Amino acid sequence: GRRALRRFAPRTEAETMAAIYTWWNILDAEMYDHDAKYKYQTGYLREMQLKRMVQLVRETGARRYCEIGMNGGHSVAAVLQSSPDVSATVFDMMAFNYSWPVAGLLHAQYGRRFKLHPGNSRATVPRWLHANGMGGAKAPGAADKAPSAA
Repeated sequence: GRRALRRFAPRTEAETMAAIYTWWNILDAEMYDHDAKYKYQTGYLREMQLKRMVQLVRETGARRYCEIGMNGGHSVAAVLQSSPDVSATVFDMMAFNYSWPVAGLLHAQYGRRFKLHPGNSRATVPRWLHANGMGGAKAPGAADKAPSAA
């Protein structure tokens, strides 16, 4: 597969934040163009949360990121922009008019680093776990057997 050549690779925290916010502006515009009734220009992440995400990716040398519920792609774009070494596995219903256009932009920029699994995560996550040799994996805190009625 091809890997797009990058004209600019952020090195400092300030450059990374500027690159992420530029991506967010593009994603916001794409969302608005395809579904103007959803006005998420302020997003769900506070600046402090975003800085912590970037810090975790960079300081831990993270190679993989999993997201259930991509929505407008802001979090996954932030993670992928934080390091060229991280890949994202994303599960999303693709229910909004902007879902596929946003995914297209992310794929165009990040190529194979952005792996989308469309559909209901109740089906796609277990299928992905099984296909990747983790068929017996359980969610943290999941009980081994159903609780009995007292």
